[in-house]
This record gives sequence, structure tokens and C-alpha cells, in this order.
Amino acid sequence: MLAKAVSLSNFCHDLNTTMNALHYLVDQLEHSDLDEHQLNMVHTLKSTSKTMAEYIKDLGVQGDQSFNDSIINVNSIDPVELVENVFELFRYQAEMKGLQFRLHIQSDKVHHVLSDELKLTQMLINIISNAIKYTDEGAVDVYVERSIISMDKEKLTIICTDTGIGISSEALPHIFDRGYRDPEIMDHGIEGNGLGLCITKDIVQLLGGDIDVESKRGHGTKIQVEFKLNIVMDDQYPENSFEKEIAQKINGKKILIADDNQINLLLLKSMLDRNGVYVDECVNGFEAIEKVQQDDYDMILLDIQMPELDGAQVMFALKHELKLTVPVVAMTATVMASDHEHLTSLGFVDVISKPVEELTLNHRIGKIFTSIENGETQQQTLVSKIENKLYEMASGDIPRMIDLRQYLKEEVNFAIDGWQKSLLCSDWVNAKKILHREKGMLETLDMDEFDYMIQSLLTHEKNFPMHQLILMYENIMSAFLTINDWLDEENNKALL
Repeated sequence: MLAKAVSLSNFCHDLNTTMNALHYLVDQLEHSDLDEHQLNMVHTLKSTSKTMAEYIKDLGVQGDQSFNDSIINVNSIDPVELVENVFELFRYQAEMKGLQFRLHIQSDKVHHVLSDELKLTQMLINIISNAIKYTDEGAVDVYVERSIISMDKEKLTIICTDTGIGISSEALPHIFDRGYRDPEIMDHGIEGNGLGLCITKDIVQLLGGDIDVESKRGHGTKIQVEFKLNIVMDDQYPENSFEKEIAQKINGKKILIADDNQINLLLLKSMLDRNGVYVDECVNGFEAIEKVQQDDYDMILLDIQMPELDGAQVMFALKHELKLTVPVVAMTATVMASDHEHLTSLGFVDVISKPVEELTLNHRIGKIFTSIENGETQQQTLVSKIENKLYEMASGDIPRMIDLRQYLKEEVNFAIDGWQKSLLCSDWVNAKKILHREKGMLETLDMDEFDYMIQSLLTHEKNFPMHQLILMYENIMSAFLTINDWLDEENNKALL
């Protein structure tokens, strides 16, 4: 199973590397001098490449079986325009099969709504492509209905009907099962992997919607999805205001990019240059380490898979050896959710999948800078969480709170002292014993942000090289030191 997951992760990485090249070319075309017709074609190509990138990402998520942990990127969209764009993608395919391909829009609404544009696009592509694939004659019809249900919400209904081969009553209950394919359809020689409707249902549920399928063998299929979406008020999302706000946050920042792929460097640099970011670049880990010792940076964007020194090894040099506090963001073409969790456990402040959209990149790094400027650190969030949990456990009783803090202080000091000694002599057996002891305390305090690290270090520590083990333990130790400092402050307050 592990070998299969690694193989899938590597496969997705290779696909994303290729997609990044396409992404760069589209980005350069979009900012070239084009006429309206050419620009429309580029926008269609851009939309298609973005959706393809989402497919690759979801392939990795399906491999991890953790789709519900996917991030929803909410933005202001015109649902009718979105459906029209996807519909046009399939017009040629439907015409080549001799099908009637019709779009029916029942809406006089001009306002936008809030949802995830890419995931809605992917959902529609899955539904419409299936309808065309399983229909040899007749028609495929797509219906869009919008209705106001309150002052700030609307109901969006999308229906796709076809006159295709339909689904048997025996197969209908299983169509959303992962990897399931109707045996009778397979007999027709129609290719597929059984993931389309499974992913579609996951997307619909992730976005808070409902999906229903009606079908009968030989009589076609009807798929209906329904969402209740927030309406965007006229002054809520002024045109380009979001982009301008983000651009202001990152303008003038100095960022080092380390990536061995020239196309990745060109793409990231062109995106950041347009928003006033001073970009320095290097092509391997040794250069990155050399540059950070010669200059100061506001952030480092670090590719994970580089020759000679990979991203984790560079991270070890930056944090463990050089003791730098500069925020480091992992840039990776791998899409497995577990890979992202692992990178976070090594101390990366964020993990961004490649290829990345300009707005997404700016938003993610802008959010990090905003948190730093506002003093909103992970450590402060952790302390606040523990303080609330202790108050809850003590039922507000102050003497009981003091006792709990004292117990926590003793445990934290014991762990810090033990881990520091263990790491000095690489005594992983003792380090593991201490972690096993503190595991119960961490669970009691609902510190679920450490779940992955605890599970990895207790059950899979032999899978990690020494520098990664040290980073994970230092990450936990850093949190314990923060807790210890907070407990000292509370004790000093009590003495006043």
C-alpha cells in the first residue's frame, strides 16, 4: 500500500511538473498584446489548464482518501457564465458524435455568488463529459435555474439529462463508490476509471450541496445538483479590490526562490514581479544556504525536490544550523495530503502546490505577512487554545486552574529537558519514550495539530532520515518552550 502511495505521489509530481510548463506559457500569452478573439482562446486554455491541475490534485487526494480535507477557495463568480464556459468546451465533442447539445438558462439574475470556481468547473466537466461519453445518439441537455430564497441567498440548480445507455437498477446504488464501474457498461468497451462520479459527489458535499441521479437502462440519465449560495452584494467585492489589497501586502517584500526548474523560476518570478516583489533566485539548495547568509529576505519559497540538497535538508540547515526565523514556504508538485502534513511538521509555514495561480500565490504569501505584522503566530494561537482548555477542565475554578498549570509545567519541563539530551546524542529510543508519555497530555489538551507528528514519530520513525527527525522533534520542542514561557508569565502574574 505504501509503495502504491509513493508511486501515485511520484506520478502526480511528474504530471504537475509538465503542467507548470503549460501554465508558464499561458501566463506569458495572457500578458501579451492579443486581440479579443486570441485573448478569449487563451482564457479558455487557462481555464482548462487550471481544471486539469485540480484533477491531478484530486488524484493525489483520492490516493490519500482524504478529499474532505481539501481546501475550499471561495471567490465571487457568475454561475451562468461558468456553466456557459464549460458547455462551450464540449460543443465540438458533442457535434462530432452527431448529438443535439443544448443549454437552457432560466435566470434573470445578474448578481454574483460565493463559491469555489475551480471545483464547480471540475464538477460540471465530470457530469457533462460523462453524459456525452455514454450517449451515442439523441441529445444532451444542460439546465441552469437560479432562484432567490432570502435577501442574501440563492438556490442554484444545475441539471444534465441525456438519452444515453442509462444505468441499470443493480448498478445505480453503487455509482458513487470509489472505482466502481457498471459491468454492463464495461461490456460496451467504454473506457473509464470509476472515479468521476465519486469525485463529483465529494465536490458537491464539500461545497454544501446535494446531488441526485435518476437513470434507467436504455432510457438515459438525469443528474441534478443543487446549492444554496451566498449572494455577493454590490459593494462587497468591488472589481479588483481583492487583488489590489493583496498586492499592497506583498509590494516591496524581498523573496528568495530556490528551484532547480528554470520554468518554475520564470513563472514565479514573473508573477511576483508584477506585484512589486523584489525576487532573488537560485537553482539548488547549496546556493540558497549561501544566499541567506549573505542577505536578508522576508520569505523563502523553497522547492522540495531539488538535486544535491532537497528542500527538507535546506530547511534543516536554515532552522537547525543557522537558527534563522525567516518564514519558509514549501513549493511542491506532489499533491498527496500526507506529503503536505509531513512538510508542515518539518516547520514550513505553508505548503503551496505547483502549478499555482498568481492570485493564489499572492494571497497565500500575503496572508503570512499579515499574520506576522499582526503578531498572529502559531505559538500564540496554541497558548490561547491551551488556556481555554485548562479553564474548561477546571470549570472556572481558579485554584484548580493553578494546579493544572503546575502539572503542565512539570510535564513540559520534563519533556524539554529529556528531548534536548536525547537529540544531543541521537538517542531516538528515549526521545520516543518521552513522546509516548506526553501523548496523553497532548490529546487531553486537544492539541490535534501534533497528531501527524506524534503518529509519524511513534510508528514510522525509521522511515525518516535523521535531519527530518530532528526537525520534527524541534518543532514539538518549540511549542513546548512556548507553553513553558506562557506558564512562567502566568506564575509571575499570580505572585504580584
